[in-house]
Amino acid sequence: MKLLNTLLVAAAALAALGLFGARTAAAQTSARWVTGEYRSGDFKLVHGGRAADIIVTPEDFKVVSLAADDLAADVERVTGKRPVMRATAAGASAHAVIVGTLGDNPLVDELVRAGKLDVKGLRGQWESFLIVTVADPLPGVPLGLAVVGSDRRGTAFGVY
Repeated sequence: MKLLNTLLVAAAALAALGLFGARTAAAQTSARWVTGEYRSGDFKLVHGGRAADIIVTPEDFKVVSLAADDLAADVERVTGKRPVMRATAAGASAHAVIVGTLGDNPLVDELVRAGKLDVKGLRGQWESFLIVTVADPLPGVPLGLAVVGSDRRGTAFGVY
């Protein structure tokens, strides 16, 4: 029952934040984006009394940091748990939200170089974004939620 309550809180937070697209590429064939049951590959925004950290590097645009701060505030309003905002991956929680702009965020660019993040649909686009789970995106982080924009506005739109 405790797991179900945690998942329902996470699902409510995802619904409130518009993060319905937080699924792996393989799972995107499913018509259901938010469920009351945990499935392998699901991202736990809040679990065990703790919110996933949000990572935004200082190299990214100011609007990206502002949007990420708003996301943290929204998660707290919905769940009572405020995500820790981080500028680096050091000490990140087991599930972390990685927010960044393609070409302006070293963490996002490294995920692309490592083949962990497919951004073909973002390159050359305006105000576009991708929200996807990423397995082992960073050391000590077994599952990440990447919110990646083609440009600063795309990243902000993805967060909102």
